[in-house]
Amino acid sequence: MVFFQALLLSIGSSIDNLAVGVSLGCTGLPCTVLLNGSIAIANALGATFASAGGLFLLESMASTSLSTAIPSLLAAAVFAHLGKEEFMSYYNGEAISPLVKLATESEGNAILRLALPMTLNNVAGGMAGGVSGIGPLEAGVCAFIVSFVFMMMGHILGGRIRSMSGGKGSNENVSLRFDPRVGAAVIFVGLAIMQLSDVVATVTTTS
Repeated sequence: MVFFQALLLSIGSSIDNLAVGVSLGCTGLPCTVLLNGSIAIANALGATFASAGGLFLLESMASTSLSTAIPSLLAAAVFAHLGKEEFMSYYNGEAISPLVKLATESEGNAILRLALPMTLNNVAGGMAGGVSGIGPLEAGVCAFIVSFVFMMMGHILGGRIRSMSGGKGSNENVSLRFDPRVGAAVIFVGLAIMQLSDVVATVTTTS
């Protein structure tokens, strides 16, 4: 039962992995095993340590509203920044997406840029799971599996969308019937709004 609860929590915390995967597929950025695996590991570590912290708070009966709100606020800020960069790249008429350019220069930079907000989201989920009695092992394993699978599924879906729109490579924005950076910006901003709504819900519930 605990593992099932951890799996459901991981699914809820990994919707951003699915959405980011779609945005990468739309922009033509490859979702390599290194990229996806590194992000999944970061998500798992975040969920593991946060779950341990949540269990500690549960035992000490400490308030968790601020603990879960801060990671969500930070994630919202990073997602909003990524969305702004994608939109401004489109608005300024740049050749390719900032994420694609970043990954072309160094895949490690793209990993760091994407892993931060998604890991913060898993930290918030892991903290909530720990308070609910979910252990670090269950939280970490489920976070890794769901994060990896969701991002891969999202990337496949995004690639299909890009293919149907006439794009084949990361530098072929001109041939597309829509600019993928607009779609990526909408996804990132949407994720930021989701994070903020979680904060509002948490504060409202505890007030």
